Amino acid sequence: ENLSEFQGYTIDQAVDALLAPVELPPPPVNNYQVEYPDAEVSKGETWIYARPGYLQSQENGGDITWGRLSSLRIWLVKTMLNQQPKLHYKMVLFWQNHFANEVNEVYIAKLAYQYFTFLWERSYDNFKSIIKEITIHPHMLYYLNGSENVKEAPDENFARELQELYCIGKGPNAKFTEEDVQAAARVLTGWTVKWDSIRFSDIPGESLFRMYRHETSDKQFSGFYSNKTISGQEGENGANEKDQLIDMIVEHPECAKFICRKLHQFFIHSEITDETEVNFIEPLAELFRASNYEIKPVLKALFSSAHFYEEQFRGAMIKSPADQLFGFWRAAGISLPEGGDPLDEEYYAHLSLYWRLQNMGYSLTDPPNVSGWPAYYQIPSYDKLWITTHTLIERIRVSDALTSWGLWTPNHRVYWDFIGYTRQLEDPADPNALIEEVLQLHFAKPVEEELKSNLKSILLSGQATDSYWTVAWLDHVNNPGDDMLKEIVEKRLRYFYITLFQLPYNQLY
Repeated sequence: ENLSEFQGYTIDQAVDALLAPVELPPPPVNNYQVEYPDAEVSKGETWIYARPGYLQSQENGGDITWGRLSSLRIWLVKTMLNQQPKLHYKMVLFWQNHFANEVNEVYIAKLAYQYFTFLWERSYDNFKSIIKEITIHPHMLYYLNGSENVKEAPDENFARELQELYCIGKGPNAKFTEEDVQAAARVLTGWTVKWDSIRFSDIPGESLFRMYRHETSDKQFSGFYSNKTISGQEGENGANEKDQLIDMIVEHPECAKFICRKLHQFFIHSEITDETEVNFIEPLAELFRASNYEIKPVLKALFSSAHFYEEQFRGAMIKSPADQLFGFWRAAGISLPEGGDPLDEEYYAHLSLYWRLQNMGYSLTDPPNVSGWPAYYQIPSYDKLWITTHTLIERIRVSDALTSWGLWTPNHRVYWDFIGYTRQLEDPADPNALIEEVLQLHFAKPVEEELKSNLKSILLSGQATDSYWTVAWLDHVNNPGDDMLKEIVEKRLRYFYITLFQLPYNQLY
């Protein structure tokens, strides 16, 4: 149905449609009551502004927080599975990797939700504004020790990552100095989290500026930043130094190029040649600066470029676990079975998918560290790091499980109705047409004729003529109540799809 929606669009029309923003989904709710009783939030009600669990009880506070974080993870999984054909969802994952925060490290559920809603609501926003807000976001202040950054002992943690990970990078032209890190840390002294906003319900977590914790001396930067001095300010005016710092860093020419490289690595390919740097990255960075650091014009230019559509980039990257799992689920048209308590079913099934992602090397809410996932930055392997002897098996198990033994939950198993999926293809009675359409829908690269013959042999049970499949399929379609005829088709299709999705082609996009 997504393909049908875009049928007949020009590239510009398609890109505009894909870049249309999506409203934030309804907030996560207490669907964890079945395992983690929460005295302050009724089942089915949202917990997003509720008091932290540890303030409720010394005995089960940690369990309540874990339940709420599980609810958040389920909310993310559900949102991705049921997404509209828009880029917004993937931009959330891009920014999450860029501003990597470990939810389990902070362990305050309401702040974790605010972090993801920030990524959602600011996905297409002005980059300079995004940086200014993420710098003092309560979750970030906790995660990178910004809340502990005081004039008596300036903490350099966030000041370093602000330049090294978020704005300038680590490339050969990223020549900011240790003194720049130290000066930036002094600029940011005084910002912390408003404790009452964490303790009390019905309000979101907030940050605030405590002027008595701020260093008021002048901050001198290196030649990399044109020897700029940020003058120290007294009292509440000390908060203004933050914006001056961000303006200085973002307006450095290296920042725009760094962000454009990361977009290229995420959406096109990890390798950026010297030719690509000159002919694509630099013009895109110039557009970024000319657009006053608005993200959407850069994305539109990227997805409308001839470079994006070059044949060499088709099927040239290994899918992330998120693309692999969510893509298979959506393309195959899988749905949760009906029956039972909907909240309990949602809790178990979607949490099971979250753990599947983790087994594949992608803990959806918890990147391995502040740098994000190595597959997006680790030279020279990049996306190849998604595949190990363990994760490859786990990736294959997803399609194997849904096609064969089912995705386990405490209440039942979730199966893929692959017969129903096959029935909605254009010409499922013709084994050649069936194979061609399935390959086109699921694989980015063309498949060798010999491999197609092997797949066809499965549908024909080794027989020579196409009618061996055609007759079996039509007999089943025309006699849907006949279990024996259904079983003949089911066995062949199951082996066909298991074989298909175990192929290396299924790991590429």
